[in-house]
Amino acid sequence: MPRVPIAVFLTACALALAAAGCGQSDFEQVETTMQDFATAIAEGDYTGLCDDILAGELVESVRSVGLDCPVALGLALEEVQAPRVEILDIDIEDDQALARVRT
Repeated sequence: MPRVPIAVFLTACALALAAAGCGQSDFEQVETTMQDFATAIAEGDYTGLCDDILAGELVESVRSVGLDCPVALGLALEEVQAPRVEILDIDIEDDQALARVRT
């Protein structure tokens, strides 16, 4: 698994807290979202990543340089197999979280 590119990508990702996490603590919601993130990568669901998991600001910044978000993620992550995500630190503000992770 290419460790540096995916680690840099994951560290920089701002994640939208999952709406399905009602009743969970903020930390549990982030854990669930990170698991969904890893599952989406493993399944090649880059559209789901862009639409449901990544912060809108991140998706827009990708689009602003002329890249389609799912295509860009596909190119960056296509060789990743069996992704694992270990959460090192979480910063939560309102409905967004920034997770520093190790892959």
